[in-house]
Amino acid sequence: MVTTAGDLIYATAADTVTRLGIGTAGQVLKVNSGATAPEWAAAAAGGAYTLLNSGGTALSGATVTISSISGDYTDLYLILEDFQFSGSANIQIRFNNDSGNNYYQSGTYVDGSGSSGFKGNAEATGLDIGNDGSSGNQQNVGVIRIFNYTDTSSNRVGQINYFMKVSSNSFLTNVGFGYKSTTAITRIDLIVGNSQTFNGGTYYLYGVK
Repeated sequence: MVTTAGDLIYATAADTVTRLGIGTAGQVLKVNSGATAPEWAAAAAGGAYTLLNSGGTALSGATVTISSISGDYTDLYLILEDFQFSGSANIQIRFNNDSGNNYYQSGTYVDGSGSSGFKGNAEATGLDIGNDGSSGNQQNVGVIRIFNYTDTSSNRVGQINYFMKVSSNSFLTNVGFGYKSTTAITRIDLIVGNSQTFNGGTYYLYGVK
C-alpha cells in the first residue's frame, strides 16, 4: 500500500486502512476540519501581531476603558502614542476593574541628570508619568506588554516602557510588574491621576500568538 518513503498509514474504518503521502518541506501533520482524518498543512505562524482596534482609538477623558478583549491570543501589547495630559498627572493601569492591592512593580528611570531605581508593593501598577501640561512639546510613547493574559493557572507578569519629553527634559522609564490574579484579563483601564484628563494621543491594542 505504501509507495513512497515517508508515507503514513491510517484507519478510515474498522479493519480498513489507507495511505497518506508524505507532505512537503515545512508542513506539519494536523487533523482535517471534519475531524475524520489526518492531513498535511502549513505550520502556523508564531509571534504574529494582530491589531485588535483597527486604526487605533483616541485617548480622551479621565479614564479610558478597553473591554471585551479577545482571549484568542497569548500576549497583549498596548501602545500609547503621542499621549498628553491636561496638566501634571500620571497614569494608573488597572486590569479587570480591580482596584485592590494586587499590583507590584519595580523599575529604573533615566533622564539627562542620571538614573535611579524605584519599586512599589501591593499597589496599582502605573505608568508613573509627570507632565508639564503644555500641548506642543510632548512626543510621548508607552508600551505595555502583558504575558499569558488568559492563563488561569498562574499570576500575571509584564513590562512597561515609556519615553517622554517634559519641557526641555526627556526621560526613559522601564518597569517590570506583577499582577496577583489568576483571572483571564478581559479589561484594561487607563486612569489619569491628579484630577486631569488625556489631552490627546492614540492607543493601539495588539494580540500576539
